[in-house]
Amino acid sequence: PGPYRMRLCVSFESFHSHSFSPFPGWALQQSPDSVVRRGDSLTLNCSNKESGTWTMYWYKLPVGKNASLQLVVFSVEGTKAEFEEEFRSRFQSSGTKANSLSVTIDHVVLSDSGTYFCAKQDTL
Repeated sequence: PGPYRMRLCVSFESFHSHSFSPFPGWALQQSPDSVVRRGDSLTLNCSNKESGTWTMYWYKLPVGKNASLQLVVFSVEGTKAEFEEEFRSRFQSSGTKANSLSVTIDHVVLSDSGTYFCAKQDTL
């Protein structure tokens, strides 16, 4: 068999600050869909075009029938990124800077496959 391939779909989605309801019109820009080879590195970029102080998030929806949304990382503007335990070994970020949160996945594996969502929350 040939090399394993995985699709990291980065879909437009944003969430309201309190109820986390989707509001598709909000000004978040994300990386396009990506297909990468196992072992490659990939950077997911998310930029918020609205002014203010925001907490930004990346979520993962794994591939699979009964998959549920997982928090990958969050960061308040100007602070370091806080990763959930299962993503700490190969996922890296320098945190939210200039209303942008980028995440690099080192040495991608098949289990990294899924749809990754960027979200923002107004920091009160």
